[in-house]
Amino acid sequence: MARAAAAQDENTIDELPTKDIPTEISPLVTAVNRLLTRLRDAFASQRRFVQDAAHELRLKYAFKHVEDWSYGSAFTTNTDLALAQYVWHFGRGWDIDLWGRTVVLRGGGTSQAGAGIELGRMVYRSVRLAAGYSVNGFDDSDITATDAWSDGFGIRIQMILSDWMLADFERLQ
Repeated sequence: MARAAAAQDENTIDELPTKDIPTEISPLVTAVNRLLTRLRDAFASQRRFVQDAAHELRLKYAFKHVEDWSYGSAFTTNTDLALAQYVWHFGRGWDIDLWGRTVVLRGGGTSQAGAGIELGRMVYRSVRLAAGYSVNGFDDSDITATDAWSDGFGIRIQMILSDWMLADFERLQ
C-alpha cells in the first residue's frame, strides 16, 4: 500500500488497494480513496478548463496622420482605425474569428464600419487559411487596401509573423 501511495502524481491518481488490509485501517483507506477520487476529478476539471480557455479578445487601434503638400497647398487628414476581435481556438489549429472594424476620418469626415466572421486553420507553422463573410466593407486606400476588408464571402491566406500569436497556435498542434 505504501508503494501505491508513493506512486501517485497529478496524471495517475489511483485509489489505494483495499484488498487484504487490516479491518482497523479499512475506514481510513476508504476515506483516503474518496479524497483521491475528488482530487483526480479536480485535476481533470482544471485540465478541461485550461484546454477550453483558448478564447481571446483582441482590441487594436491605429491612427493615420497625412500632410499633403502637393500642388502648392497644404492638406491634412487624421484617421482612426479600431478593431475588436473575438477568437475561439478549437480542435488542432482551428479557430473561429468574429470581428468588427471602424474607420473614422476626424474633423467632420466620413465614418465607416464593418463586421464579419471567419473559420480558419493553421495549415503550416505560420500560415493560416480562412474562409469567411464580411457583412459590409469599407475603403481607406492607405489602411484597408486589401480584399479582406470588402463585403461578401472571401478566402484569406495569412502569414502570422507575431511571436505571441504563433505561441497561441503552437500549443494547439
